[in-house]
This record gives sequence, structure tokens and C-alpha cells, in this order.
Amino acid sequence: MKYLSFFLLFAILGNQFSNCESITCGNHPQKNFYVSNNIELNDLSNCNIVNGSVFINGEYSLTTLEPLKNIERITGKLVILDSHVLDNLKGLHNLKSIDGDDFYLEKYSLVIKHNNNNLDDYNHGLCYMDNVFWDDIVKKGEILIENNSLNCPYCSSVCNGCFGPGPQLCQSCENYTNSNGICLDHCHGYIDNNHCNEVEPDIPEITISTLGPYSMNISWSEPSNPGGYIYQYELYQNNNLIYTTTYNNEGYDESSLIMNYESNNLLPNTNYSYYVLAYNSNGSNPILKSYSMTFMEPTMSPTQSPTRAPTSSPTSSPTRAPTSSPTRAPTSSPTRAPTSSPTSSPTITPTKLPTQTSFTSSSKNSDDGLKDWELALIIVGSIIFIVIILLVTRCIKRRQKEQNRLRLSRLEGRIIEKSGQPKRTTLGFSNPMYDNPTINNPDYEVESITSSETSEYIRDVSEIVDSMYLNENEYRNNIDYSRQIIEENHLRQDNMSCEPYDDDIEGLYSNHKIEANKNRN
Repeated sequence: MKYLSFFLLFAILGNQFSNCESITCGNHPQKNFYVSNNIELNDLSNCNIVNGSVFINGEYSLTTLEPLKNIERITGKLVILDSHVLDNLKGLHNLKSIDGDDFYLEKYSLVIKHNNNNLDDYNHGLCYMDNVFWDDIVKKGEILIENNSLNCPYCSSVCNGCFGPGPQLCQSCENYTNSNGICLDHCHGYIDNNHCNEVEPDIPEITISTLGPYSMNISWSEPSNPGGYIYQYELYQNNNLIYTTTYNNEGYDESSLIMNYESNNLLPNTNYSYYVLAYNSNGSNPILKSYSMTFMEPTMSPTQSPTRAPTSSPTSSPTRAPTSSPTRAPTSSPTRAPTSSPTSSPTITPTKLPTQTSFTSSSKNSDDGLKDWELALIIVGSIIFIVIILLVTRCIKRRQKEQNRLRLSRLEGRIIEKSGQPKRTTLGFSNPMYDNPTINNPDYEVESITSSETSEYIRDVSEIVDSMYLNENEYRNNIDYSRQIIEENHLRQDNMSCEPYDDDIEGLYSNHKIEANKNRN
């Protein structure tokens, strides 16, 4: 009796402990959990049992239901409505029961409709809703599935019903299942009631090849004995994880594992070691060996040309490439560059690396085009050339204007010379007519000039005189002054050596004479 009491106590405590492991969200089947964005979706990420209903209306915001992957039971209803960018039902693949204690439209416990993507040219949307055996999940109520994506793919051959692509989203398995719940077509370990107990995988073989300066490609193959379903690879460089690849089953089809990686920004003359871990449900392969390679770059002494390969002697021909064995140590001369590299992978020939590196670098430089400083130099040179052209043009125009001013000054000198007036300057320039004494020189003959010639010459000059140097008022004052000199001289001297004036000057003379007689009387 005593032992029976202990047994019952342990059974009750074990049952309570088991219930505590499951997290229940909600307190009544009629409570609705509305999901329209990722924040509301993550609120259910830790739930194992939803004591209520889940109503998903993702529109164009939700692209996956993966945060719901822990849900195994819903006591109310499940509705997925107007979620246009969902591709599959990943996240619901662990759902085992929809109790149907609350209905949609008073009769449906499962509704999946209007989840097609009208913005997609192929009318894509939610798929795999028709590949699930919902009768095994829904306990009460009816099922409504309509107006979702068209031309959806089928399940994997190892699946008996599925929520998405690949063997990881199967509803149940056709043959075997492993410890991770992944369906298998055959077992690499030992079988226990359709359950495959997988074993440790073998070590993947690695191949290393040089791509160019400072970069290498690392690739590997599937282990000869995978021990089970390989779902992940990890690549390590010098014991540091640098790359991870897994299956991608977010869309309509499952992508394959990518078993190669390009390692960039490598340091010259540095040794790099690599190894790969393959994972199945039993774990990963052991780290028993790694693959090493020293990335070499040709070096040279300060007296050598940077475009030439290192040679066996400082005075030897610079075009010869190093031909020493890969395991040969550098020579003893302190001024000579090393001519060999340490041991590397069998798939790589270190003696060819300098030539390949030099070729790739030159090809890269030829495709770069103009550099920034060359482009800036061209722009600055163009600006300086334009400024010089503008300055030369301005100087030519200024020279023409100075010549025009000098012509006008000479014209006024000729007018003053005919009138017998004293020497005068015009516009700040001395009259060149008075540079030499000519008034008392009997051999000097004054060229006669008429009023019409003066007017015509001044008019021609005024058309090309710039207003910067001769404004209109100053110009008119000079013309009036010149005419006044000629007219006053004509009044004082009856016999002038110049030819008769035109009609306007004669009329002005007559009027002036009449006014003079009136004043005399």
C-alpha cells in the first residue's frame, strides 16, 4: 500500500510536469487572436496550444507563417483570409488538431480563401493548402478552401501530405523518419519501427582553387557515407565559422544546398586551413583533418622593376619565372625575393600563381577607365582654357575701343586746327596734331575739311565707340564744341581756306549775323 501511494504521487507529479512543458495561450475557445503583421504573428511564437481561434489577414504584409511552428493544437477555428504574398503553410506543419469549439460563419472551423496574388502576372499566391489531409486535423465543423493560387506544385515523393516543399514539411512520411521529423526514402543507419536512427557522417572532401588576386574558391562534395539526411553544412577557415548553408523551403520549391564558397580579401604569404562540418539528425562529422593552402604573392627587391617577376639572381634575365620546387626554402641572399612557396593543396600549382595574379591585376586596371584625379585634371584644364579665351577676347575688344577713342581725338584735333583755336585735349588724350609745331611752319599745309565731312566722319566713329569710355552726353558736348569753334572762326574771318559749309552751317551763320546787327543797333 505504501509503494502504491508513492507510485500514484509520482504519476500525478509527472502529469503536471508534462503539462507545464506545454505553453497555452488564451483562456477560451471563442477568444480570437487576430494576426495582420509580423508583430502580432510573433506574439504566438511560443505557444504550443492556442485556447481560442487564430484569424490571419496578412494582406501584403505577411510573407511567412514560420513563427507559428510550435503550435500543435487550436481549440477554436483557423481562418487564413486575404493573405496575398504567402507561398506555403510552413509554420503550421506541426499542427495536429483543430478542435472546432468555435465556428466561422456558424459552421466552418477551417477557412482558407482569397489568398491569390492579383498583382503577380502568374496569379501566384498561397499553395499547398490542397495537399494537406485536413480531415485528420479538423475534429468538428466544415472546411472551406477556395480562391487561392493556381498551378501549385506537388509534395515531395517521400511525403504523405505536406505543408510546403521538401521532406521537412511533410504531414507524414511514406517510408522512414529521422529524429528531426524529416522524411527519408531510405535509411543510412538502422531502422526501428519506421524510424531511422542515423549515424555520424563521413568527412566531406574539399577542393581549393585560386580565383584571382587575394581570393580563393573552396568547394566540397557530399560525404561518401552521409549517415542520414544532410540538412546543413558549415565551412570553417582557421577554426572560424565563415559560411553556413541550409535548405530553403520558404517558397514554392526547395532550393539545394550550396557547397562552394568564395573567400576574398586574403593576405599574401599567409597559410589558410579549411574544414567542413556536415550535419544530420545524429550530429556532425568529426574534425580529423583540414585542408591547408598558403596564398602567395610575388615579392621583389627595391632595385627590381615592379612589373618583373623575381629571378634566381639579381643580374639575371627579369623575364624568367620561378621554377623551383614547391617545398624548396627561400635562398640565403638577403636581397633576393623568395622563389618558392610552402606546401599547398594537390589541385593548385604554386609556381603558376604569380603569373596568374599579375595577369588579373593588369586586366582589372585596363577596365577601370579614367581615374578620379585624371578626370578632375581634365575639368580644371578645360576651365583654365575657357578663362584664357575670355581674357584674350576682352583684351582685343579693349584695344579696339582705345583705337576708336584715338581716332575721335585726332578728328577733334583736325577741327581745332582749321579753326585756329589753341591746343586742347579730348577725353584725356593729347591731340597728335600738335605733337610737332606746325602753326608757324610755312611748309605745313593744313588739309581742308568741310562740315559735311566732319559730320560723316564723326557719325562713323560714334557707331563703334563704347559707352564705357564715351557716354552719350560727353560725345554730344564734344561735337557741339567742335561745331562752335568752326562757326566762330567763320564769323571772324571772311576768307577761309576751307571749302564752303553745307546748308545747315550757312543758315546758322545768317541767323547769328542778324542777331549781331540787332545787338549793335
